[in-house]
Amino acid sequence: IKWEKPEAGKVALACSFLFPVAVMLLLFIINGIYPFGDRSFLSADLYHQYMPFFSEFLRKLRGGENLFFSYQVGIGSNFLALFVYYLASPLNFLIALFPASMMIEAFETLIVLKICLSGWTAYRYLRRRTGRNDYSTVVFASFYALGGFSIAYNWNVMWLDSIVLFPIILMGVEKLINDRDGRMYAVSMGLAIFCNYYMAIMICIFVVLYFFVIW
Repeated sequence: IKWEKPEAGKVALACSFLFPVAVMLLLFIINGIYPFGDRSFLSADLYHQYMPFFSEFLRKLRGGENLFFSYQVGIGSNFLALFVYYLASPLNFLIALFPASMMIEAFETLIVLKICLSGWTAYRYLRRRTGRNDYSTVVFASFYALGGFSIAYNWNVMWLDSIVLFPIILMGVEKLINDRDGRMYAVSMGLAIFCNYYMAIMICIFVVLYFFVIW
């Protein structure tokens, strides 16, 4: 079923973001995840590593301190290395909107927001790639956002930025080859490397292979 009206694209774009939101909220309710229960995403490294790192990041943001060094560990430590790997995403600055006592809410907001943004960017890519503006495009964009990787590794909150940017990078590759315009690719890939270079390595390998497919 196609949406033929001029505003259909805007509706579909909104649905590609809101549908994953609805699914995530439903999963929160079913699994009793806070605030609908006493469970949370704070497991594994999210609890043991990321919580202290983000808490220190929030303290620095609130206190106006530099991001290069921290005196909260021993006699001091290099905070810049932690920032580059764990905290560099621009979306992470949203934690400044939360008090220190609401770090669980901050993490859940970031996880849900990044997963839903993945649906939004996937819809943009699929619509450009297929030329389709129908329900199936929204559905498959949601499949991407709620895929196994995002569900299994969402507690690695800094990895999710790469999932958000991946469809934009693919669009950039296609524009680079087909339109000889490399601006979208340069910006999106640069942002992916900046946000988390670890996942960006995987994306770079894929882009090399994808380049030959498109070319």
